Amino acid sequence: MTDLARATDLVAARLRGVERLGVAFSGGVDSSVLLALAARALGAGRVLAILGVSPSLAADERAAAHGVARHIGVPVVEIETDEGSREAYRANGPDRCFHCKDELFTRIGAEIVSAYGLDAVAYGENADDVRRHDRPGARAAAAHHVLAPLADAGLDKLSVRRVARALALPCADKPAAPCLASRIPHYEIVSPRKLSQVEQAEAALRRLGFDDLRVRHHGDIARVELSADDLVRAVTSPTREQIHEAVTGAGFRFVTVDLAGIQSGAFTGAYTASSGSSLATPSTNEQLATPSTNEQLAAPSGNGQLAAPSGNGQLAAPSGNGQLAAPSGNGQLAAPSARGQATAAERGTGLCASCATASAELGTGR
Repeated sequence: MTDLARATDLVAARLRGVERLGVAFSGGVDSSVLLALAARALGAGRVLAILGVSPSLAADERAAAHGVARHIGVPVVEIETDEGSREAYRANGPDRCFHCKDELFTRIGAEIVSAYGLDAVAYGENADDVRRHDRPGARAAAAHHVLAPLADAGLDKLSVRRVARALALPCADKPAAPCLASRIPHYEIVSPRKLSQVEQAEAALRRLGFDDLRVRHHGDIARVELSADDLVRAVTSPTREQIHEAVTGAGFRFVTVDLAGIQSGAFTGAYTASSGSSLATPSTNEQLATPSTNEQLAAPSGNGQLAAPSGNGQLAAPSGNGQLAAPSGNGQLAAPSARGQATAAERGTGLCASCATASAELGTGR
């Protein structure tokens, strides 16, 4: 069997008995492959892509996600999440992703499941993710009874990439793109301003031709992580000056390029390695209980079907007869209050020790 045929059969087996499925969708490779395989298994009219929108989602990522969903032929509904109002999320401990995913899955359960007649929700965890120690979002998924068909089918990152290419998905070769909050060191507060600075700086660098990158936020200092192949170009004129102008234009005072290159999960990995502990569990007042009766995944409604997507791929809440209506406008999240303090080391340098030793400054002042 081909990779695509095998993956389709494996995912279809994990979705047996599901009539209408919601997929927590980001436009990344994993959730896009899950969305496409679910559409093949159940039919595109019985699958809904659910895109969480907040200041931690870059505008470019949001637009790209809609493009992928249009390619697959599955409608998208956007749901605004307010993780920024959660103190534990803003405090930015190593379990930040737990609080983010808990917010997303809570909103899906409260607002989307019954409105669209879904009887299951799934997300794009793959088999490699299960073995990682720095994925606290998986705990939130389990607590909300969210399915993980790719992981359950044993599909790892390489398999998912092969399937994405076989499906000719626009994101098939897209680098991993974690949320913007992942650019802020743990225990430094997450704020809309910081997220906006990171988004603006990364967008400017992509316009300079850098595809796989991170801009880490260390107060006045932006630490730019690039692929190894891009390091020489980054520190060579005129690109060096262009990078400096682009990143300082986003509100940073100093710009560095990290000689270690791009390091996915470096903040959380360094924390757990140095502490010798696993990711913290939620505090007592933030434990997840079993969903209450009105938050259980609802049984499918009547014979209503999900309508084909509108021109921009968005769907709004269904009308009274169960059909999907035209999209409504989007609101903005209020800026969260500023709470939380940096550690003494972070206040003193703006960089954690492991990062500072690997950085080369691009600015002309130092």
